[in-house]
Amino acid sequence: MAVLKGLKAFNKGVAKVYEVICTVLLGVMCLLAVVEVVRRYVFHVSFMWSDEALRYMSVWITFFGGALVFRKASMTVFDLFIGKLPPKKREIADLVVLIISFAFLIFIFIKAAQYSFSGPVVREISSGTHISMLVPYISMPCGFGAMLLFGIEQIIDKVIALRGKEEKE
Repeated sequence: MAVLKGLKAFNKGVAKVYEVICTVLLGVMCLLAVVEVVRRYVFHVSFMWSDEALRYMSVWITFFGGALVFRKASMTVFDLFIGKLPPKKREIADLVVLIISFAFLIFIFIKAAQYSFSGPVVREISSGTHISMLVPYISMPCGFGAMLLFGIEQIIDKVIALRGKEEKE
């Protein structure tokens, strides 16, 4: 139980950091987009790097925000069949779906990390911002890694909840 409490505290900290990053990036994106609109349509000039920077920030928000939504179990689900199951079987089905999702996340995390840290990505420099393409690509393993951490917590919580209900019966 102490390990679960430690994991929950760690995950809460990761989620808070991700929330702050998403908030800051969204604020910067809004400000930069407004500045770019004014520069383009009023002054007929623009920053060469702004579109690319907005795109990269959007990628980071997507993967970090996806992890946050996963932690809160707020993903869109298709529960036409699962919703018709009795409560106990529904919880078991939810756990099975979570385990399958977790297995997929392991696979996609490994692939994302391999690709993000591959030589061509690390050596490639973006044309607008002149940064390594590792910067936008590293958001994938960061997002999927956080989802894995959050998934471990969710699986343990569901197993504990199922065991608790079995003991009550």
